[in-house]
Amino acid sequence: MNDMEDMLNDISKKDFEKQKYVELAISNPQTRDFIVENMINNSHIMKYYHCFDILEEVGSLKPELLYKYWDEIYKLLFHSNSYHRNFGLILLAQLAKIDEENKFIDIIDDYLNLLNDDRIMTAEACIKNVIKIASIKPELSETVVDRLLDFENSIKYSEKQKAVIMSFLIEGFHLLYENFPKKDVLFKFVKKHIESISPKTRKVAKNFINKYK
Repeated sequence: MNDMEDMLNDISKKDFEKQKYVELAISNPQTRDFIVENMINNSHIMKYYHCFDILEEVGSLKPELLYKYWDEIYKLLFHSNSYHRNFGLILLAQLAKIDEENKFIDIIDDYLNLLNDDRIMTAEACIKNVIKIASIKPELSETVVDRLLDFENSIKYSEKQKAVIMSFLIEGFHLLYENFPKKDVLFKFVKKHIESISPKTRKVAKNFINKYK
């Protein structure tokens, strides 16, 4: 067994030393390549998921180190496994702040298509992360908001799930409101949800209205 295989087996342990491997992935390009490869292609859930955990932390601390993997991460949006689709959504959002080549312009539609994912957790991840992207890249904010507002009319989940999902949109709109050119559109959308069947959505809608009225 070689050193890389030993490392991967260690990473797969429930209580693995995450910080140790975050630091190693930051300092060692070969290790970083290996962890990216196993996040994408390893079939063992504890191995690929913990590799993602490591890379998510790397992306938070040093997103520029992951930019070279843009194409590989982008392809995760089309992965058959919903976990991997979530990985793609989260890691790409982390790259927004260092996207000097403006690659998001070319992929934003593919990113937003996951609003209608079969898995509600993936739709939730899409909402939360695409709003972060729009807050960093204001040139995309109107495109993103238009799709999010239209999303309400195309949701295929139950009415209760739909109501809860609206809370994620409203919470995210706090990030956009101050600099968004069409504040009245956001305000009108939120206002109609103050009587939602979801207690959480009612609460966040009322808080939003009280903050910005």
